[in-house]
Amino acid sequence: MSKRDLSRVLGEEDRARRFAERIVELCEAGDDEERIGREVEGFLAYLTDDLEIHLQHEETDLFPALAARGLDVETQEARHQHEQLRTLRRALFGVPRHDAKALHDAALALALALIRHTAFEKDFLYVDLTQDEARAFREGVDGDRHVPGLPRSGT
Repeated sequence: MSKRDLSRVLGEEDRARRFAERIVELCEAGDDEERIGREVEGFLAYLTDDLEIHLQHEETDLFPALAARGLDVETQEARHQHEQLRTLRRALFGVPRHDAKALHDAALALALALIRHTAFEKDFLYVDLTQDEARAFREGVDGDRHVPGLPRSGT
């Protein structure tokens, strides 16, 4: 399966990366504080809702299947990165919105970590999925349900 096909099937990864890249661009451009603040609020909402569902599906449904195929080290690293993303997200939530420098720095750190994470998963985890498995995972994330054919952890 080509990376292009897999990126299409797992569109959430690309969406996360694009959102993070937009935050990086705004922060690096030194865009106005008000605009960065608006974008950060949208980024946080996305990270808390859509991306968190995606991360949970990976941890529950996808990683155990990939670990069973010999990618245990890689899935452990991905889980570690998920925790780092959650820690950075909590830190960003805690930044006073009036502190533009701290908001900028925390948003940039989280966005860069998310970009690195999506690249890691694409390069080291998703290359082992068949197209049908990738499609089933994508549907599971979209529908917030278990992925048929992939075991839940502990089963």
